Amino acid sequence: MKKRITLSVDEELIERAKYYSEKRGKTLSKAVEDYFHLLGVKMRDEREKKEEGGRLASRPRSYNMRQPQVKPTKKPVKKRITLSVDEELIERAKYYSEKRGKTLSKSVEGYFHFLGVKMRDEREKEEKGT
Repeated sequence: MKKRITLSVDEELIERAKYYSEKRGKTLSKAVEDYFHLLGVKMRDEREKKEEGGRLASRPRSYNMRQPQVKPTKKPVKKRITLSVDEELIERAKYYSEKRGKTLSKSVEGYFHFLGVKMRDEREKEEKGT
């Protein structure tokens, strides 16, 4: 069942994420839903490894979604955004975010930043290829 969720995210990141989503033929809600699904998969992987007593294998950068720490030159303008996302995925994402000491908005903001970086990398590849 879909549920409406309102998040407070950096306005510039929202625009980047919208552009990225449209380029992929998705809505922004679907892109966020995919991200929440990924968090659920990542949680399951961590739980299984913990039960086995092992360590998590290293993942490619795109899986970990770690972002380089960049000091902002100016304070970002936050904008409220309302999305329609599967209710179960929202709960998983909230749990995962809280486990990491983040709010759900901050977690989604990190994902939008990731999409912007990914988009920039794709653009650079296209420019080198031509």
